[in-house]
Amino acid sequence: MPHGRRSPRRCASRDSAGKGPRRLLERQIEPGYARSEALRNELPGRYTRAVIEHDVDVVAPPEMDVTEGEESGDITFEATVEIRPTVVIEGYTGLRIEVPSPEVSDDEIDAQVDRLRTQYGELTDVDRVATDGDYVTIDLTGSRDGEVVDGLEAEDYSYLVGSGAVVDAFDEQLLGVSAGDEVEFTAAHPNPDDEEAVLYSITVKGVQERVLPELTDEWVADATEFDSVAEFRNDVRQRLESGREDMTRSAVRARIAAELAKLVDDEPPNP
Repeated sequence: MPHGRRSPRRCASRDSAGKGPRRLLERQIEPGYARSEALRNELPGRYTRAVIEHDVDVVAPPEMDVTEGEESGDITFEATVEIRPTVVIEGYTGLRIEVPSPEVSDDEIDAQVDRLRTQYGELTDVDRVATDGDYVTIDLTGSRDGEVVDGLEAEDYSYLVGSGAVVDAFDEQLLGVSAGDEVEFTAAHPNPDDEEAVLYSITVKGVQERVLPELTDEWVADATEFDSVAEFRNDVRQRLESGREDMTRSAVRARIAAELAKLVDDEPPNP
């Protein structure tokens, strides 16, 4: 049986590799759909280039509308977008504001130094009436109708006068007491959700004051990273001034904005 050589099959296409013939694509994809997808993909980039070219200060997404060429031919579209309004302010040259001074006083430095000294202070018994800032050692009972309220009974409780740690009435009643005094008064429960009044019975067992360590170079070297009182105070001053300067700058910006707003009559755009 004769045998013959089979010639290899060859396919020819005028399209580049990876692309189908145009007629084949048109049969598979509706032309209108393809054009719509092309517009959807192309218009955002065109819009962005137009915004950059015309230096438009856009503050919201656009509403775009194809005005010509949606079906065929060249494309023309319009984009309606909200832009940042230009505000004209008149009369600002005479604007005056008041801001806190960035300067730090010696009293403020003393207060910061004393806060550290307080941490190293020692409580000492005193034979006098309690004043603001003293500690009083008390036995405490809170009751209603003769029965102790849960959580309102304590012995040898150390209370700082003026702290408001329990209820405000404590500071009023304990100011001026001395060891051996007994105090009874009606006040609110420490829990604000409990609105029923409580009868407090207090026995004062002692009064103490906090004695601060003497401010010396030796104490500073032992309690801080500095070698002298002068170095310590200078560091406190610098930290306070830095914080005060930041506060002053913030206050300047806020108060200028508030005063400028009073000179603007235009209404802001609707959100």
